[in-house]
Amino acid sequence: MSIEIKDHLNNYSDIGKISFLGHSLGGLVIRAALKNLKTLKDKMQTYISLSCPHLGFEIKDNFFVNVGFKFLRVIKDSIILKELDMADHEDYKETCIYKLSLEEGLDWFKNLVFVNST
Repeated sequence: MSIEIKDHLNNYSDIGKISFLGHSLGGLVIRAALKNLKTLKDKMQTYISLSCPHLGFEIKDNFFVNVGFKFLRVIKDSIILKELDMADHEDYKETCIYKLSLEEGLDWFKNLVFVNST
C-alpha cells in the first residue's frame, strides 16, 4: 500500500495534505503502512478509523461470535485471525497488534477520529 501511495504522489507534486479513511482491517493496514511513509509525515492531515480492531478482536459476551471465530481460526489456520485474536504469540508483547500499537505514525496526523460501537 505504501508503494502505491508514493507512486501516486510522484505524479502529483502539488498535494499538500494526506488523509486516510480505514474501515475494519483497512485501519490496521493503513497503520502498518505508515512506517514506510515517514518521508511524508509533514503532509499527514486526518486519520479516520471506522470499526477497526485496534486492540484486537474480542467479544466475550457473544457466545456464537466467539465459537464461530475460534472455529474459523482452527479450520482455516489463518495468520490474520490469530493476529486479531492476539493468539499469534504466547507473550502478548510479541503479538502483531501489540507491536503495531508501539509504532509511530498516528502521532503525525493533525486530526484523529476513531468511530466504533459495541
